[in-house]
Amino acid sequence: MDRTLRLLLIVFLFAICIAAFGCSRTVVYKDNPEETVEADKPGPPPHAPAHGYRHKHPDGVVLVYETSIGVYVVSGYSHVYYHGPYFYRLHKNRWQTSRHIAGPWHKSNVKKLPQGLREEVAEKKKGKGHNK
Repeated sequence: MDRTLRLLLIVFLFAICIAAFGCSRTVVYKDNPEETVEADKPGPPPHAPAHGYRHKHPDGVVLVYETSIGVYVVSGYSHVYYHGPYFYRLHKNRWQTSRHIAGPWHKSNVKKLPQGLREEVAEKKKGKGHNK
């Protein structure tokens, strides 16, 4: 019985180690299943629903992943986005960044925005010039 108990304990500890350390990497499969890459940019997990992945940030706000621009939209805030580890907001027609939703907020420019958000800003400016 003592030997069986030790064996069960070893199997149990092994299972815990696999669960704890085996899930620490996010691997995204490309078209070829043999070709895998480490996910190096923030975003929802590959199994996220098509309608948007929701995530509660430690600052207490709910983030909803917007796939079209590749950043999280901060729920309940107008023109506020998140792309780890920074929040981005458009305040009085100026972009600002902060590590926390409560601030402090610092001036930023469009060139420092995440790529998807920067492209969205460019599209809106282009559309504005064509009276859209």
